[in-house]
Amino acid sequence: MHELINTEKSYKQGVSIIICFYNAGERIVNTLKYIQAQRDRTNENTELVLVNNASTDGSEAIIQQELEGFDVFSWKIVHESKPGLANARICGLKHVSYDLIVYCDDDNWLSETYLSQAEEIMRNDTEVGILGGKGTAISSMELPNWFESVQGYYAVGPQMPKSGRVIGERNVVYGAGMVIRTKVMIALFKRGFCFQSLGRTGSSLSAGEDSELCLAVQIMGWKIIYEETLQFEHFITANRLTKEYFHRMQNGMDKSGFYVKFYRDYFFGKSLLVIPSNFWVKEFLYSVFFLFKSFFKSKNDFYRVLFLVRERSKYDSNVKQILAVCAKLNGFKALTDEKP
Repeated sequence: MHELINTEKSYKQGVSIIICFYNAGERIVNTLKYIQAQRDRTNENTELVLVNNASTDGSEAIIQQELEGFDVFSWKIVHESKPGLANARICGLKHVSYDLIVYCDDDNWLSETYLSQAEEIMRNDTEVGILGGKGTAISSMELPNWFESVQGYYAVGPQMPKSGRVIGERNVVYGAGMVIRTKVMIALFKRGFCFQSLGRTGSSLSAGEDSELCLAVQIMGWKIIYEETLQFEHFITANRLTKEYFHRMQNGMDKSGFYVKFYRDYFFGKSLLVIPSNFWVKEFLYSVFFLFKSFFKSKNDFYRVLFLVRERSKYDSNVKQILAVCAKLNGFKALTDEKP
């Protein structure tokens, strides 16, 4: 279990908003304005937890200035020195008081009824572990003509053809605007879950932690729901709307998340029961073979080879840990239902 997570803590009925930020600067100002504009929220059902993930600029001072005098509901800034979005989200979890969590990125502008609507959905269906909304891209510049075809990389656009249970090969929702039950997060770590992917780390554009989380929650037996009327705007700065930035982000996502495959295989019943000896060697040779077969044109195979080289000393043990945790999580929902 992750250190300092109190598994015996009781949580009040309400919503904790967690915003993790790294050098957010002026970007976070409008995000906070939309948080302050949330309707039907009070100190009795809402709080805002801001996680400073090793920022080196004046983000914290900007936040304090923006929230000065705001007392509709409580807010606080906490600190996580370990870089990585996953680490920051865990830090936020340690400081929440309510039984529902909304993960809001520092450039997400939640609709004014986002919290109330999300809470209503989660209260009405106690089988839902995670709820995802629909993000819409906005920017100070016109969106390029290639953007719509790749908008999923930016965590915007429809996540399913229509509202309802998230199913299919992907089987996840993006972390922006994600709503999750606090007890589900606690149960994950209580059963030994840990993120293999750290997510965005400083200038690194890696990913995969949202997929790990979603798949682990489903292995426990919880549903994931997408609601297209639960909406937010994702403000995308001009420098992120270049082909060069997109390819960096795409490569970052391709380079991370290779461990996610084992969660997905377990969920779909295709997991290895026992890791064979020399598993890394077999995986490495397999990947090299397919890289040669593609005449070195497959970026995924190329990144997988690099990943395996980097992870060679711990790959087998990490895979074994993932499968062991999946086995512990399998059907654990019944136990989490016993406590609020």
